[in-house]
Amino acid sequence: MPIEQINHTADIAVRVFAPSMEDLIRECIRSVQYLCRCEVEENAVLTVTYEIKENVEDSIFDMLNDVIYHLDVENILPSTIDVQGNSVKVFYGKFKGKPALELKALTYHRLEVKKNNDVFETFLVFDV
Repeated sequence: MPIEQINHTADIAVRVFAPSMEDLIRECIRSVQYLCRCEVEENAVLTVTYEIKENVEDSIFDMLNDVIYHLDVENILPSTIDVQGNSVKVFYGKFKGKPALELKALTYHRLEVKKNNDVFETFLVFDV
């Protein structure tokens, strides 16, 4: 899996990497499920379309905090993620079990998308 958990003093952090910007965005969204350690049902109960802004870090910040909102309030997580150009369509489904940890929010700390060689990467630091 292209997500690596990073030890961090007060929060939890992951490094996400992918061969394309579209895949990086998809994997950033999947990182919430990865950290929660929940299996998501394929039947979508909600579909949300997000637009990628000029500043991709702002887009990742907004999308992931919305994913955390849906996790906390509606007990749903992304089951399918479709990235087409500047549009990200997320299909949310119910999940089985209880999340392994409670994510409060994504922070801007170390949130910077970089391209190293042929790989896009970023760090995501979550308040827990």
